[in-house]
Amino acid sequence: MRQTVKHLPFGTGEPSLASGTSAVTCGPPSVFVVDNDDAVRDALQLLFRSYGMEVESYRSAEAFCDAYRPRPNACLILDQHLEKSTGLASKAWSVIRIPVILLTGAGSAALQRQALAAGVAAYLEKPAGPAQLLAAVREAVSARHGLCASTG
Repeated sequence: MRQTVKHLPFGTGEPSLASGTSAVTCGPPSVFVVDNDDAVRDALQLLFRSYGMEVESYRSAEAFCDAYRPRPNACLILDQHLEKSTGLASKAWSVIRIPVILLTGAGSAALQRQALAAGVAAYLEKPAGPAQLLAAVREAVSARHGLCASTG
């Protein structure tokens, strides 16, 4: 089944895709995408840019770490396969203090519990739908910045 997603500008108090409540953000989020699959990176860039977000994508955890510069309202979307080989999610959370949304093509309830217990903001299985991805970014950025919390 195809999902239709209404384009909602960030920072306007428009209804949230997550719960239908108003969400206020402090400017458009910056989304860093780390996935070794070109098609996934391209699709996520297109989705997030169509909502006015700044997006940078990287093929490897190493490339992300080399290029990373802190930004307000940022989060990291990370392929779980790369996380398993690099430990980037734990580094991202503990060292650079950026919320992590973990994407997986082969998830399990045990992996989900482990990731969430380790501090990951969201754990999504591929293919995640646009509404699910947008809600995860909104929640990750809002949770990081208390001043950007929901008003409704």
